[in-house]
Amino acid sequence: FPVTIQEGQGITRSYSYTNNTGDDQTLSPGTVWGMADLDNSILPLVASATDGTQIPFGVQTGLFDIVVADGGTAIITMAVNGRVDQNTLIFVDGDSLNTPVNRRCDGKNVPMGTIEACMIRQGIIPIDV
Repeated sequence: FPVTIQEGQGITRSYSYTNNTGDDQTLSPGTVWGMADLDNSILPLVASATDGTQIPFGVQTGLFDIVVADGGTAIITMAVNGRVDQNTLIFVDGDSLNTPVNRRCDGKNVPMGTIEACMIRQGIIPIDV
């Protein structure tokens, strides 16, 4: 499987995603997602964002890529808790687990750190499978 969630571990949830990038977009299992503070919309995580989507919220699961036309909508299923294979993680903007984030992971109490530290704080534990 493209994304490994240890058996008996993890919670998955599905969210609606609207592509407003101006181009068709291919979203692959393993893509790390963030959630916007303003409206709880999901976007692929970009550590330099300032709208909340710089904090990891989930990791896309599934077996196949999802192609979303510009202006189109897709349902994205993601692991929002559990252990995920760090070797399957995809960052759309060249980020990595070691990329610093520009705000506190929980918005108030946890010191700023890396994407990996925020994933762990959110309950998504990257492991080397």
